Amino acid sequence: MTEGVTIDEVQADVSNLFHLLSVANELLGEMHFGTGDERNKEMDKLSALNSIAEDRAREIMEKISDNYSSLRGR
Repeated sequence: MTEGVTIDEVQADVSNLFHLLSVANELLGEMHFGTGDERNKEMDKLSALNSIAEDRAREIMEKISDNYSSLRGR
């Protein structure tokens, strides 16, 4: 982002990030991580981190929507 960025641009960027993370979570959910000793623990960590990021992006998106007027200065 550059100087002079608008709240509309931030809102669009956060929305795009949320949708990207959502698709990644869907894809991760379809993958087999193995079981028992063969379990891919790194994939478990990746999945957990992606879920946290998706939740946070959703929260930010909701906060922007809830406060849109005041963020625009109106």
